[in-house]
Amino acid sequence: PAEAHHTVFNGSRKQTVNITSGGSGFGSVKFCHGDMEFRNYISWVRLLSNVTADSAGAILYGRSTNLSGFMARITGDFTAACDLTLAGGTFRVNGTLYHHNGQINVGNGMLAVSGDYILAGSDSSLVEGEENYTYSSGRIYMADPAGRLNVGGDAVLKANTSLGNSLLKKGRMTVQGDFAQLGNYSFHPAGDFVVVFNGPGGQTIQFENSSSSFGSLELTQPVDHYNFVNVPDVSGIIQEPANVPAAVVLPERLLTIEDEAFAGNHSVQRVVIPPDVTSIGSQAFKDCINLVEIVIPSSVTYIADDAFENCSDQLTLYLSGTYAAEYARDHGLDYYGK
Repeated sequence: PAEAHHTVFNGSRKQTVNITSGGSGFGSVKFCHGDMEFRNYISWVRLLSNVTADSAGAILYGRSTNLSGFMARITGDFTAACDLTLAGGTFRVNGTLYHHNGQINVGNGMLAVSGDYILAGSDSSLVEGEENYTYSSGRIYMADPAGRLNVGGDAVLKANTSLGNSLLKKGRMTVQGDFAQLGNYSFHPAGDFVVVFNGPGGQTIQFENSSSSFGSLELTQPVDHYNFVNVPDVSGIIQEPANVPAAVVLPERLLTIEDEAFAGNHSVQRVVIPPDVTSIGSQAFKDCINLVEIVIPSSVTYIADDAFENCSDQLTLYLSGTYAAEYARDHGLDYYGK
């Protein structure tokens, strides 16, 4: 249908969108609740609301898709294979994002991927330890200093054209895992495009094309904590880390975050939980309306359902461990880590 045709999903139970024809898609679409599931193909011309959906291997394909400033939060692995324009909106994938085709126009919006971002062909082999990436026709276009591309896992880029300063002009790309430019086409963003490596441990940063380079680079660890492979000297382009609010680092040997421990605290913005903590109690962070980041270790095996009640919509969990990841997915929270 045309953009002027509106489709509204307003059911009282979970609704599934299952489009089996790659040429199909919606005109304008509105989702009235967050209990959705996308299967096979999905696309629309214009989004009229925020959308939260599980992905059963869904593929964005068919029509040039526009978020129109809204947020799309997808839980599960997802594939982008057509043009996507954020238009000031946020596209979050709590899983791995495979980018096979189409251009993602970030603008002043945010593309946030909790797992790996793999810009490679649809016929790539992804068997762990035997990966064989083919070329992708996908592109990323960033020309606004407010634009953000955040990757919680590895970033693998094998495009069939250079990801150069005509595509990556301004904005910030943040990677917590390893970074690899593969193939014959270079990665060389403009000087106003900042790449940030902020993983908690050593990160490997690899170029296969000798013409690849960074415009501006930001490292949150000392430079010798990184493994640079075929990367030109970066000493002249490293910037000081961006000024972010100091984190509340809880004391070592703490075993539990008690009920209502931080409830109603409007000043806390970032919290780091130490590695011996095993539980986070009821309403522990209730009404922490300015809390945007919390680091949760793998030792945590219990989090109360209402631990983050009425927190900021921008809250992101940085975590390790299966339990915390499952909790984040079950409660619709944005997270980085596996």
